[in-house]
Amino acid sequence: MDTLLPLIPGLPIAGFAFTALFGRRLQARFGRPAASLVPVLAVVASWAIAMYVCFLVLTHGEPFGEAGYGVTLWEWIPAGSFVVTAGFYVDALTACLLIVVTTIGMLVHVYSIGYMSHDTGYWRFFAYLNLFMFSMLLLVLANSWLLVFAGWELVGLSSYALIGYWYQKRSAALAAKKAFIVNRVGDVGFALGIMAMFVLLGTLNIQEVLERIGELPEATIVLIALLIFAGAMGKSAQFPLHVWLPDAMEGPTPVSALIHAATMVNAGVYLVARANPIFGHAPSAMVVVAAIGIFTAILAASIALTTTVTLLSGALLLLLPFMLALAWLSLPYVARSWAIFERSRETSGLPVVFLLKTLIPLFALLLALQGVAQAIRAFDALASRR
Repeated sequence: MDTLLPLIPGLPIAGFAFTALFGRRLQARFGRPAASLVPVLAVVASWAIAMYVCFLVLTHGEPFGEAGYGVTLWEWIPAGSFVVTAGFYVDALTACLLIVVTTIGMLVHVYSIGYMSHDTGYWRFFAYLNLFMFSMLLLVLANSWLLVFAGWELVGLSSYALIGYWYQKRSAALAAKKAFIVNRVGDVGFALGIMAMFVLLGTLNIQEVLERIGELPEATIVLIALLIFAGAMGKSAQFPLHVWLPDAMEGPTPVSALIHAATMVNAGVYLVARANPIFGHAPSAMVVVAAIGIFTAILAASIALTTTVTLLSGALLLLLPFMLALAWLSLPYVARSWAIFERSRETSGLPVVFLLKTLIPLFALLLALQGVAQAIRAFDALASRR
């Protein structure tokens, strides 16, 4: 297992290096399929190893058990008391992300063989895809916050290259620049949170930090949690760092599937899930996360509801009954969530339930009114065409 785990991110970075060095020559001499052979095979092999590892993790097989298993590769930064090791740690959460990242990444690679077959920069596209896969896998497997941050920044670099792949188009170049800069804003907060963890706890190992985070005052934990969430806001395009996502569609369609639908936007979700014990000690931070998430969802839904494209209106007409049925069926779960928040209010002293019981029905009413208005507009548009 000490050999298999490093191979999961190691194969994509090897594919990137090979394609970057020899891809152009292979494409010129043997054609485009030859340039994609090595990067695609590298990702397929990485997927196969990841599925084997995930099976062992989810079935509590050896050496993972229920607690997970870590591999230390080398001592990365030995600088006095500041010691950081480069290694990987796999548990159930890591396994879930490995399934998503490697499976979607493999499918995108295979799909891109045909989709990008007309493009002259074919070899360069597959090199970027391999680099992106390595970055995401490094982020997911890392055993220290500093290594997570290294993968985090490499994901930003890879997305910049992929979104701006058609850099001859001014709109694509600007979209790539916008995504890169906006994500750096959130990354500043993430970096500050990592610095705070080391200064206060003396370690950057993820498991050690999560075990000792309760030793700090609650106000300090809230600050660290919010700084971590700042990084997640950038990657997952949460308000107000959501502005890069619509323009990122300038990249090729496989890039949209890989970055927006499957992996990059999930990096922020993974970060919050990995830091769950930190947020568990900071109920105030959890309220902020919930509020920003709800507001972003409402904002995005409102933008979609006010779009005048007839196709969207027709889809909305078909989906409204299902949405209403889902809302009705989810009422018991909402009530159970309110009960949980009641208990959290008693411990944190925050008026969480009051805010939720006031804002959620208001948001639901506004969405219902917008949905009805959009349905009427769609009917009017269809009637005017007759």
